[in-house]
Amino acid sequence: MLKIAVCYNEPAVVKQIGCCISLACELLPTSHAITYFPSGEELLEQLYRGQIYDIIYMDIDLKGMSGIDVGKHLRRCLGNTRTLLIFIAESGEHAPELFECNTYRLLIRPISQAKFTEYFMNACRCLGVSEQKFLQFKEIRGEKESVPFEDIIYLESTG
Repeated sequence: MLKIAVCYNEPAVVKQIGCCISLACELLPTSHAITYFPSGEELLEQLYRGQIYDIIYMDIDLKGMSGIDVGKHLRRCLGNTRTLLIFIAESGEHAPELFECNTYRLLIRPISQAKFTEYFMNACRCLGVSEQKFLQFKEIRGEKESVPFEDIIYLESTG
C-alpha cells in the first residue's frame, strides 16, 4: 500500500490534491491511503510517533511551522531519507531552501493534473511501486502491508 500524507491548510487545495492523487493512483497496480494534516505540527506529531509515509505533499507556507521546517525535522531529527517530499507553492522563490531538506519536486500552483501525474508516477518509480519491488502481505488486522524487498533480510514460514 502506498501511504501518502497531504499537509495543507486550504480546504480547496486539499480537495484538489486528493482528486489528483486518486486519478493518478488509477494507473498503479497497488492500493493507497491518504492522510490529511492541516498543520505541520500535526504531521510532525505523527512522524515522531513512528508513522512513515511514502510521499508527503506539503505547502511551503503553512501557518505555524513552515513546510520547509517540517522537511528539515523529517530529514535531520528523524533521519528519514526515504520519504519523498513534494512541496506546493505559489512561486519558486523558496527553491534554494528546498535543497536543505532533500526535496523530490516542487509543484507550482495552479496545479495541472498532467504535471501532478507526471511527478506522482516518477515518485512511484523511485519508490519501486510501478515495478512492484515490494512484498505485500495481509496482517492480522486485515490491512495490506508492503515491505520493500531491499529491507527484507530473512523470511520464515510457520505453516
